[in-house]
Amino acid sequence: MWAINISFRNRLFLFITSKMERGKENGKQSKTFFPLFLIFMGAITFSLGCGEDRHTKHIGSKHRSSILRIAVGRDLYEGPDSRSYVHGSVNAWESLTYLNERLHPEGWLAELWQMENEGRKWVFHLREGVHFHDSTPLTPEAVVANISRYKNNPKYDPHGLYQNLQSIQPLGKRGVVFHLNSPQPNFPASINYFGSAIFHPDSFDSKNQFVKFIATGPYRFETNKDGILRLKAHSAYWQGKPFFERVEFWYIPDAATRLDALKAGQVDAIVDVGGILPNQLPDLRRSRHILVKKREVATTHYLLFNPQRIPFKDISNRKWVCDTLNRFELVKHILGEAGLPAESLLTPLATDWYERNYPQRPTSSAPYPSLSRREVSILLHAGTLQRWPYKEMAEIIHAHLHQAGLKVKIRIEEAGLFRESLKKGDFDLVLHPFTLMTGEPDIFFNWLMMVSPETLGIEMRKMRSKISKARTLLDKEERKNIYHQLQRWVSDNYLILPLYHDVTFYAHRDHLHGLEIDAFFRPNLIKVKTNEDIP
Repeated sequence: MWAINISFRNRLFLFITSKMERGKENGKQSKTFFPLFLIFMGAITFSLGCGEDRHTKHIGSKHRSSILRIAVGRDLYEGPDSRSYVHGSVNAWESLTYLNERLHPEGWLAELWQMENEGRKWVFHLREGVHFHDSTPLTPEAVVANISRYKNNPKYDPHGLYQNLQSIQPLGKRGVVFHLNSPQPNFPASINYFGSAIFHPDSFDSKNQFVKFIATGPYRFETNKDGILRLKAHSAYWQGKPFFERVEFWYIPDAATRLDALKAGQVDAIVDVGGILPNQLPDLRRSRHILVKKREVATTHYLLFNPQRIPFKDISNRKWVCDTLNRFELVKHILGEAGLPAESLLTPLATDWYERNYPQRPTSSAPYPSLSRREVSILLHAGTLQRWPYKEMAEIIHAHLHQAGLKVKIRIEEAGLFRESLKKGDFDLVLHPFTLMTGEPDIFFNWLMMVSPETLGIEMRKMRSKISKARTLLDKEERKNIYHQLQRWVSDNYLILPLYHDVTFYAHRDHLHGLEIDAFFRPNLIKVKTNEDIP
């Protein structure tokens, strides 16, 4: 009944919103909205009522559930034609390296590595005793097959992590050798997590698409149906079998429905970046049997300008927005504890590279810029609106620009159209998150080149040689100096405005113990138990 309730509400919610969107696209208000809304609310009330009793019985029973149910606000199933089939948060696959609390690389499937030939050669040594979900051992040949798949398919290497890779070979029973065209001192960090996700070679067909899922994580993929991604414990996992026999990730795109599901006990937790909206925190904290937690993560939220189009082609207009938009008031009134006003381009978690490049307080006395009469658009990704308060933030930016005499509209687009608008440069301003996945500035500057190639990309290509040089320098102080110059150049040219650094709130029912997330919002499910099973 639980799965049916949530999946039914999801389908109904998506049906209603699609009807509303089609009505807007046709230039008229949908006449069916009100009755559809009543149906939707009735369905929620009925299904939550059913779920409440089930959860109460479940918690009080001696035969506790062996299933851990986690609600998320985005679809963690990526499919056959993707680099990893499912998101790393589901704990189904592992990579060679991962980043620690300081965003420095640590061993995962590789237990150690060494640099040779002045950074042009890296030798990784695999951990002993690791087995795939089919009980076969992890081998260097499997690693070579996966890295070659990334290297030969740019779609599976969106950040170009292996563009510098010359060759890769197995070395003995547990070694893998990477030969690079030029020095890369940050190589172990650059290939962490998604960059070196490892799967059994039988997982892929001749076109390098997934035909089955065989990895090494504590849970193995079973099905993805009706918005529920189901996994089963890997009994031969190298760190020991997980406590929960099964885990389910419930994709619930509507933030209110996610919260209702947790309060009713239909799910055990909401765990993901953007899973809980700031305005939901008071309600959650008043709820019985729910623990609310928070974690500063490596995600920063930005306002991007289009420097190729009037009015923000004029640097003085970009400067005016950056100097006068009060990020501190924006965070205080909209985000509260869920954000830190950004004074830097990069997350403060990257302590090696963190620099305060933006004024602590806005300049209220700055004169109004000379702006054109053309209407300005603030572009939003529809998928972000139920995960972060982007709509409310856009409305504040709208009001700020309006007082300067600009005509402003907020444009909300679905994923495909949003990406196309970014690619073509069909926007004036856009709200966009970015996570520093490698812990290094290199990936950030490459993202700025790629996120909108015909706008920001044109400006960033002026710094391409400097970005490439920083990547190859062995002397860390020299690299820091160049990254300092690059950060200063971006801020001095007012290409983007960092708004806030993300503080992710997550919550779970109080019968769980050990559920935590890291800087990349990945829960370590191997540590999750129930309170009654703690010695």
